[in-house]
Amino acid sequence: DLEGTSSKQDYLVGVGYSKVLVIRYSNNTDHDHWVLTSSPTSNSAFGAAWNHRDANGDDHLYFSANTGIGIFELVDMDLGTLTANMVQLGASYVTNNNDGMNCLFSGVPFPPTHAPTEAPSDAPTSEPSSSPTESPTESPTASPSSSPTESPTESPTASPSSSPTESPTASPSSSPTESPTESPTASPSSSPTESPTASPSSAPTAAPTIPPTHATAFPCNHTSPPLQVIGISGGYAVKTLDVITGTYTDYWLLPFGLPVSPYTKLNAVGINPADSTAYGVARSSGQPYLVRFGPDANDPSDLRMEYVLKSPAWSYAGTSDTHGYFHILDQANSKRLYTFENIHQLIGYPDTGAALLADHSEMMPSYTYSGPSVADIVPLRADLEGTSSKQDYLVGVGYSKVLVIRYSNNTDHDHWVLTSSPTSNSAFGAAWNHRDANGDDHLYFSANTGIGIFELVDMDLGTLTANMVQLGASYVTNNNDGMNCLFSGVPFPPTHAPTEAPSDAPTSEPSSSPTE
Repeated sequence: DLEGTSSKQDYLVGVGYSKVLVIRYSNNTDHDHWVLTSSPTSNSAFGAAWNHRDANGDDHLYFSANTGIGIFELVDMDLGTLTANMVQLGASYVTNNNDGMNCLFSGVPFPPTHAPTEAPSDAPTSEPSSSPTESPTESPTASPSSSPTESPTESPTASPSSSPTESPTASPSSSPTESPTESPTASPSSSPTESPTASPSSAPTAAPTIPPTHATAFPCNHTSPPLQVIGISGGYAVKTLDVITGTYTDYWLLPFGLPVSPYTKLNAVGINPADSTAYGVARSSGQPYLVRFGPDANDPSDLRMEYVLKSPAWSYAGTSDTHGYFHILDQANSKRLYTFENIHQLIGYPDTGAALLADHSEMMPSYTYSGPSVADIVPLRADLEGTSSKQDYLVGVGYSKVLVIRYSNNTDHDHWVLTSSPTSNSAFGAAWNHRDANGDDHLYFSANTGIGIFELVDMDLGTLTANMVQLGASYVTNNNDGMNCLFSGVPFPPTHAPTEAPSDAPTSEPSSSPTE
């Protein structure tokens, strides 16, 4: 009931970039249409859509973004204000040749999302009941029952029996006929023929192949925290960062011996939105590889690291972007940018000697540049050049220099070197990109010296300047990297511009609650 008539009507709904088309077709004669603007804005087409119905009989509409930025539920459609909201629920496949379909009366496939209350509720809501209602419904169910009726139907079956019975019984006999039929049965015999058949045998081979496995996704959602991969004795630890308290909590432990071919270094990590899985550059026996790591598909209680491809370079600055590309910087000699596409489609192997392991060691760089060395990079979609449209950039901070590389369409490259204020004598080994409710990216960098976590703001490609605003504490380390779910919300509380003049005198103690 989108029009407030107190009765449900029929509509067709589609989403194109940031516009929502709604067509009413009740009774197939009463037509009208509306065009709504969705929030947050999007630069993606949505090539697959589904309608699932919840237990209350209400429809839920889901749309998959072709660019791989996610699957969204369309909510809060208002035909008066011509607005709607898109809520991200999961990852989507990168494609421009697809469509969606589903059984219209199937239940909601996503766990329910809830709008945050101003204060937590006194008690959690109850779970849905696990058993059906005690009394049957008055009308038949939309789907047929799973078992037959107790008594036979009065009409014959849809398919005739292979031969007529002499005197039909109400139900089939429980045992076979006493004498076999004169002709062979329609089904093949239970034992194999003396000569091999043209089709494969029904029994498995004496030595079956091992079923494939792979590392699975990180549980990304809107509140996913920043993650930091930090070197520890015997391997690396993936830690979540609580930005309010500045404390770290172990999430995964990745020992050097986790894959069959042990690794010795790990850096340049990022979570790919195409499959929500963590990737990075690892070194094994001196050779760099792109690796995938996370819970094992066969046993999620175990972790798995697998080699995806042989890399053209070692890197400590890498990231995924919103399109599913993975970028690394080779900063050993001349500065090179390498970009990998569709890595979520590559098979990973625990052994570097796997015959089918992809070899990109001779890959040509996508861009060569000059500039400062940076310890980590993050993607940025923004309009830094005043073109009135957002473009794709990679950004890293090294001491007081900011490296900005444009790579829009993965072909249109350029770069700038900015000076940040205040100046710093620290490398920034972990970086994150979080997106606010307006669809704008926020870039955060953690100082290896422990002086803090900073947000990079006010980037100006004309004056070649930028500002760094401290937001929290950082971990003292020189062996770390940052990654996060790219579409997760901003983890830090918003900062405010300082007052024009300081207050007359400081208060004796901080106030217990914010000012009105």
